[in-house]
Amino acid sequence: MKPSLKPPADRHANAEWDQFYHCHQMALVRYACASGCDEHTAWDVVQDLFLRIYQRGMLLSLGHQSMDKQRLLLMRTLRWMISNARRHQSTIRRSGGHTMESLDLLLEAGQEIPSFHSPATE
Repeated sequence: MKPSLKPPADRHANAEWDQFYHCHQMALVRYACASGCDEHTAWDVVQDLFLRIYQRGMLLSLGHQSMDKQRLLLMRTLRWMISNARRHQSTIRRSGGHTMESLDLLLEAGQEIPSFHSPATE
């Protein structure tokens, strides 16, 4: 008999996670596609959503709610993520393909920040 690689508690948690994921994934992908994402982007955003839930340990709190409440929370969060991704893409387009950098990070890297000389900046 082959020894088990995972402790029983992990096996139970993984089964709950798999059930949660498979229960909601297709509805969320369809929702993302209906929100204007292509299929590839929709799958990516849904994967990011589940990763966020996993990293924040939200499965336990979501597991105590009804399926409808779970789906509503997931769709609301997914809508925010899609909106943020569109905003980010729009920012990249407006800035000529360059993402906006933090001024603090630029100063720490030793880069010069162009500025206009005026009484307000002196």
